[in-house]
Amino acid sequence: MTGSVLRSQAFLFRGALVLFLAVAPGCAPQGMAPPSDLSGSLPTDGTGDGRKTQRPPALVWLPQSVGYEIFVRSFADSDKSGDGDLPGITARLNYLQDLGVDLIWLTPIHPSPSYHGYDVLDYDAVNPDFGTLSDLDRLLSEAHRRGMRVLLDLVANHTSNKHPWFLAAEKDAPTSGPEAGRYLFRGSDPGWPMNSRHYFKPVPDGSGRFFFSFFSGALPDLNYRDPRVLPAIKDVVSLWIGRGADGFRLDAARYLEEWPDPISATSEPAVADTADTHKTWRALRETAVARDPGAALIGEVWADMDTIAQYRGGGDELHGCFHFPLAGAMLDGVNRGDPGPIRDALSAMARTTVPASFLAPFLSNHDQQRSATVLQGKGARMRQAAALLLALPGPPFLYYGEEIGMEQSTDPKLTGDRAQRAPMPWDTVTAQRADAGSLLNHYRKLIRLRRATPALSSDLLRVLTATDGRLLALQRGGSQGVAAVYNLSDVEVAGAHVELPADYALGPQKDLLAELPAAAAAADAGNRGRYPLPAIPARGAVWITGG
Repeated sequence: MTGSVLRSQAFLFRGALVLFLAVAPGCAPQGMAPPSDLSGSLPTDGTGDGRKTQRPPALVWLPQSVGYEIFVRSFADSDKSGDGDLPGITARLNYLQDLGVDLIWLTPIHPSPSYHGYDVLDYDAVNPDFGTLSDLDRLLSEAHRRGMRVLLDLVANHTSNKHPWFLAAEKDAPTSGPEAGRYLFRGSDPGWPMNSRHYFKPVPDGSGRFFFSFFSGALPDLNYRDPRVLPAIKDVVSLWIGRGADGFRLDAARYLEEWPDPISATSEPAVADTADTHKTWRALRETAVARDPGAALIGEVWADMDTIAQYRGGGDELHGCFHFPLAGAMLDGVNRGDPGPIRDALSAMARTTVPASFLAPFLSNHDQQRSATVLQGKGARMRQAAALLLALPGPPFLYYGEEIGMEQSTDPKLTGDRAQRAPMPWDTVTAQRADAGSLLNHYRKLIRLRRATPALSSDLLRVLTATDGRLLALQRGGSQGVAAVYNLSDVEVAGAHVELPADYALGPQKDLLAELPAAAAAADAGNRGRYPLPAIPARGAVWITGG
């Protein structure tokens, strides 16, 4: 989403340590090479239909991916225009590949009157600030050549109030003409408030008509009851997947269709998570996978765990959703040195029926304060948060600059949301690449280990019991899994033990995070229930495995 409408939402979970089991979709390959199989892709130069054949479905490749969100206007400026652009991203693909990323999410690339792009003017075109269709084709082609996939941002809930559809609808609104049907107009404001605002905004022509908008007057909601709207959005999905996109991040996924119809409703309708919204996403998924069996839809469902889980449907709706409750819990827990919020969020995961891989973990995104700003104490906490993120199931996503500890901008010209969407500091990247102990090289190491250790991208996650309350202990994977243990305190923890599950593989163990995979105590039948952990430094972590 574009702003701070839902930023103040918080969710509190309480629960015991629990077991979460699901079927793993497959194993990650060894080494640094991205696991993506892009065989069968046709060139994306616009000369063919762009259909990709013989591609694994998203449920196979998505959990093995490491994602990276790019706010296009801020990432890389190839022509010194002051705006980031598509050629700039293409020029930095080697950097992303070296980092270990193989899934890129681009914020909206379409023409828009705003700097952020979430008020789309033309779904079928590329914003000239960012380049041309040919530039996009080259980006997609070069990404695929490197084994990387690209998600576009699909803004399906609303358009710009300057979109041709809305301009035509405004003209027809006073007489309830046919063009008005694409949006939600009524003759008076029923006065339904949302956070001290009103859903209905006045049409500026003085006609006395009002239109529905969940977010702002610049973002009028589409009316999916109109027979033209869903086919038009299906065409958008088909167009960009046909051109080579590998799927979509779905903006404001909860809000597509209200119930009852706001035009005729006599009381405030449900605006989120309606049955019709779920039905529409199922239809759009069907369109996407018909165009490319490997396409993925990942939803922005900024809500509690139970609500997020609904968007999997019966396995026929979205392929994944971003895990907002866990993101907040990780930053809160790491910041306060308290494992409790993280344990509670993981317990909430276990109470759902969705596989762990459905939930994409992250620390922050373009709508939130940057994680390096939230995590006071910076370096050690950022390193620990990274080690936690990269050991979780589902496709982890980094927000551009997170890998170098990029903070909120203090430039007075970058106010509000712009402060967390500032230009990428490439000089900092250069400096950190040369520093073996930098946060950037820490991320590179963690991603490399994730690629080389199938358990870290599996669906199986257990919260383990540790004898010291300052520790968070997880098992990742099955019998050949990893015991990931985090010391969230500011002092070393020594002499602690963890209860390993009965199916944990016995034998010699090693700590993957040590400089030279150092030996850890062997696991045997006598100590498995009370396994002795090595001393864990303040804000440190160990990834112990016998696999």
